[in-house]
Amino acid sequence: VVVVRDRDEFPADLVCIASSDPEGKCYIETANIDGETNLKLRKAAACNASGSGPGWEDMTALLQSASNGDDMAISFEPPNPSIHTFGGTMTTNKGVRAACGASELCLRGAVLRNTKWVLGVVVYTGRDTKLVMNSREVPSKLSTIEQTVNKMIYFILFADVLLTTTVTIARSLWEAGYSK
Repeated sequence: VVVVRDRDEFPADLVCIASSDPEGKCYIETANIDGETNLKLRKAAACNASGSGPGWEDMTALLQSASNGDDMAISFEPPNPSIHTFGGTMTTNKGVRAACGASELCLRGAVLRNTKWVLGVVVYTGRDTKLVMNSREVPSKLSTIEQTVNKMIYFILFADVLLTTTVTIARSLWEAGYSK
């Protein structure tokens, strides 16, 4: 379980299980991911006894629940690069099952806004995060003319080295033959 505070970046892809909002809502900014600066609404998985809201009001309630022997398990789809889809199921030992979708998933790189804190269960880390799976190699910023000029410069340098070496060897042979 990870605690993320207001204006902090999410360190991994995680499913929200509680927030400072009584209804389990939180707002995230995904400008680092998709360039959009408007806030997106996320909600906690509905894993309380009635199956309609967050299972814990705060970190203390979560710790108390864990010390009472309450368990929680989450199963979810294998990592994939689609940032707009997610499928999983959260199950408590009290038999409460909650479906987890994209509206409960907070992506690595997103920033928590207008919410004091969020508790989340990490689902993807490292290379398996949706952000990393969508990253690609940075394209060259050289124009085709610059690339062509670079190749020509390499050719001229190679030809210069070749001609210099050839002339040096020829001069050595010539001097060896006529120095007597």
